[in-house]
Amino acid sequence: MGKNVRKVFALLLAGAFLLSSAAPVQAEKKQVDLGGTYHAALGVSTATQKWINRNAYYDKSANTSYGTENFDKLISGDSGTGQTNVHEGTFTDTEIKGNGTYTVKLEDADFEGETTICMLHVATDIPVNSTIQFTDVSAKINGRTVLEFDQAFMEDEEPYLGGGMDIILLNHWREALVNQLNEKGFSETTGNGYDYLLGTGNETIEVTFTVSGFNYDKEAEETPAATQETAGGTAQTNGSITVLAAAVVVAAVLLLVGVVVVLRKRKK
Repeated sequence: MGKNVRKVFALLLAGAFLLSSAAPVQAEKKQVDLGGTYHAALGVSTATQKWINRNAYYDKSANTSYGTENFDKLISGDSGTGQTNVHEGTFTDTEIKGNGTYTVKLEDADFEGETTICMLHVATDIPVNSTIQFTDVSAKINGRTVLEFDQAFMEDEEPYLGGGMDIILLNHWREALVNQLNEKGFSETTGNGYDYLLGTGNETIEVTFTVSGFNYDKEAEETPAATQETAGGTAQTNGSITVLAAAVVVAAVLLLVGVVVVLRKRKK
């Protein structure tokens, strides 16, 4: 009886071992490096007809363009052919190097008649944490400030956090944000977004934000000592002074020579 019990016990232990070894291992959650360097990118989506967009998430599950040549481009899908169309526009992303103020932007964009924005966000690859904070967020569209937040409205839905923390400025599907904007006097102008675009080409979108919580500060931007024009002017001024000094010396020498000649004539 004792041998049978021991056999059963051994089988149970073996089964438990096999089950534990076969269980999926969960990926380790990324930890933020407060002394590290991260990145931020501007994302936007229109909603008039073509749904031209750039999803800026640093994660393939939320952004199929991540890691491809289309990551930094305005694109739209062709429902007829299933192909991806690329639209004109140049994105400038940024590196986040410590506490400070940063800007991401889109320039020379052609939204091809689209005027409604349903989503505007700034994606980062900073792992989600409670230490890093985003404040003083503002958005300019075609040179005009259209949105300002003292405290950033942060994405909190899991599918969009795999790549990092995400600042949302406009999102038709985030009721809390829509309500917050309504209270500020920014109401949706269409059924699914905000008519902030002209749709005529050469448009710009610029978002500025401040980051805090790192254990170091962003380096101050270098101020040029002098522009080329100024430097050229200085060189010209120095040259003029040099020429003037030489002229004075020559004049003095000639005057001295003249005096000597006169004295010699008098002696004769």
